[in-house]
Amino acid sequence: MRLPSALDLLAKTPILCLTGALCLLIPLTMAGTLAPLGGTAGLVEIQLTPDAETYTEIVRAWGPAGRQGLAQHFSGDFIYMLAYALCGLGLLHRLARPRHPSSAAAQSAPGQSPPGVLQRLAAHLVPLPAAIAVTDLAETLFHGLLLANWESPSPTLVTLAFGLNVIKWSLAGILLLLLLMLVSARAARAARSPQS
Repeated sequence: MRLPSALDLLAKTPILCLTGALCLLIPLTMAGTLAPLGGTAGLVEIQLTPDAETYTEIVRAWGPAGRQGLAQHFSGDFIYMLAYALCGLGLLHRLARPRHPSSAAAQSAPGQSPPGVLQRLAAHLVPLPAAIAVTDLAETLFHGLLLANWESPSPTLVTLAFGLNVIKWSLAGILLLLLLMLVSARAARAARSPQS
């Protein structure tokens, strides 16, 4: 008897529902702490700042309440990173597997497209959600260091945080595109398969 792997457990419907719900609820709970800095718009503005002077101007404009809001949001952000990484790992692992074990053999019939090309690509990219979370974690830690010395931030740290943000969102875009392709392919296969 084969024991399920950690990815198999994350791909189970109850776990996906739990981690998915956390991905939706955590940002809602953090909305109040981000309000003094202009909500998520203020957070995005600071993440897209590549130079130290602009960083200082933005953080000064927030005032003490905004700086405190940014600092308070970090704890929820760490939990959010874990939740979306686990949800993404489980979802990608689930979509990378054939829906039915016999479907891989059925796809190799003459005249059909190559068997599971998209699923094989997804299987290789299963670590992508974890890579996004690690990049997000590093960026957040840099922002924490910057906030501690916001009046004279390190230009290097500002640039690193900005670069990590660009990498994080680029990887997230790739993941979203891959998930959409997997869901579309699965829906197309379900529409073509004969009803039993």
